[in-house]
Amino acid sequence: MTKLIAQVHTKVMVNGEPQIIPPGAALPEMAPHDRHALVASGAAQDEAAQAQADKKNLVIGGTAGS
Repeated sequence: MTKLIAQVHTKVMVNGEPQIIPPGAALPEMAPHDRHALVASGAAQDEAAQAQADKKNLVIGGTAGS
């Protein structure tokens, strides 16, 4: 599974203890339905999906729209 990056402060349970993950930090492994909910709400970003989107939108030797 790819790494999720928190986009907002996110409270998660790790080994039965609550933790606050700050924006920009990696989130711990979690159930697929939790991952989906965080990404769908914009609270987390899938690192691999974002890298793929960035690569797809990369314009070599110029700028978009020219």
